[in-house]
Amino acid sequence: MPSSIIIFLSVVPFAISIYIGIRQYQETKQIGVVYFIASCIFFCASIVVWGISAALEDMSIVISLAPPIGACSAVTIVLHADAISKDTVDPIKLTIVSMLATGAAVSAFLMFYVFIAFIVSLQVFSLVVWAYYAQKIHAKAPASIKSWSKLNLLGVLVFAGGSLWGSLGLIPDTPAALVPVIDVVRWEIILGIGFFMIALAYFKAPNLANVLPFVAIRLSIIDIKVGIALFNHDWARRDDLIHEDLFSSMLSGISMILNESVRKGNIREIVLDKAHLLLKRSDEYSIAFVLITSHPTKALRNALDVFASRFIARFADDLAKQGTDTEIGKFLLAREIVRDCFPFAVEYPANGNRSDSPRQPTL
Repeated sequence: MPSSIIIFLSVVPFAISIYIGIRQYQETKQIGVVYFIASCIFFCASIVVWGISAALEDMSIVISLAPPIGACSAVTIVLHADAISKDTVDPIKLTIVSMLATGAAVSAFLMFYVFIAFIVSLQVFSLVVWAYYAQKIHAKAPASIKSWSKLNLLGVLVFAGGSLWGSLGLIPDTPAALVPVIDVVRWEIILGIGFFMIALAYFKAPNLANVLPFVAIRLSIIDIKVGIALFNHDWARRDDLIHEDLFSSMLSGISMILNESVRKGNIREIVLDKAHLLLKRSDEYSIAFVLITSHPTKALRNALDVFASRFIARFADDLAKQGTDTEIGKFLLAREIVRDCFPFAVEYPANGNRSDSPRQPTL
């Protein structure tokens, strides 16, 4: 009975992690948080099953329920890792984890050693994927959130260690000397601590989830007729970007030439080897909104649309009087709109060559 009490107590850090995750999702609406919460719930359910089995001294409960729950938790871990690393789910990783999960669920009722092989392979695969992306996030995180990216990486490693430590108890040939140690150093508590560290890191620094999927570099509002920049905002402050007015004139010229010569509408996107330029033209005014990013995610496209609408609504009177003598300084107030529409964009230091700044696309 004392063993089952310890197991049930280990649910506490999971419950706290779920609460933190829900709070974070309410603020950020990030899909990666949903997968994290789901993973917490599945692991929490798995631990409850172990606790009930220990209390009733009936391992048939674990044999029946633990495999599908464990398989679901591993799948959600991979989905979470994909959500924080790119804009879409990787079909290859999803296929691999689905095959391993299916194999574990089926073999649980047929061949014990085959089940162990599947469940450990599933466990190792999901943990390697998670640890790999946690390390990449830490390597590319800016200095402002570096401490939280370190906590996230440490939490993933603690969780991985606890998960592998718990797997030792499933192996029939576990050395006798390790059995009492496994009973004292509970893997369930280690898992809970790891999840709590990860949840805390993302709650304190929500932008950790946006370090890898894309790098937002510059947002510009260009007067297409005059060829000048009305407003610029740089997230990745770099000295190698061309001057904003030269950049504006270039885009203005390209847009007008293509519009007049091809007559197939306005430019919506320019694709470079290491960057994308997303363009949105106003139907009412001769201005274009240009977003330079490493990857054109759905979140960025939506944010650009919302920003354009709010900017036009805010400065409609000024845009109506727009001309060669336009007072550009008044548009600096758009910085507040940028913060509202792009809360997920990560600010990087001025020196793009610093180790705490990701390698930026060359324009």
